[in-house]
Amino acid sequence: MKTQKQILGAKGEGEALSFLIKNGYTILEKNLFLRFTEIDLIAKKDEVICFFEIKTRKNNNFGEGWESVSKRKIYKIQKASEIYTQNKFQDKDVRIGILSILYTGEKTQIEIFWYE
Repeated sequence: MKTQKQILGAKGEGEALSFLIKNGYTILEKNLFLRFTEIDLIAKKDEVICFFEIKTRKNNNFGEGWESVSKRKIYKIQKASEIYTQNKFQDKDVRIGILSILYTGEKTQIEIFWYE
């Protein structure tokens, strides 16, 4: 049986997927495990390969979703992006983003925070 946290996370991943497709991204991978970390979503838009971590919240009592992503996690995503792109997409630009999803009652707020 799934926990409330797992249910919320799955709902957030579905919202993120729809959001990216609606905004012109092509989804390349979902929940891909590369050596030492899992990448929630890998997408492509305008010849840029984007690696996304998804953080879903019901409220901001403990900060926004993007604030909970550690420097260590970003480092792991960077290393995983190097592995993923070294063969297929070595000539493409890469971006790392956090999809921060906030559910407040009936409203859903989705923002992308980019790491440079």
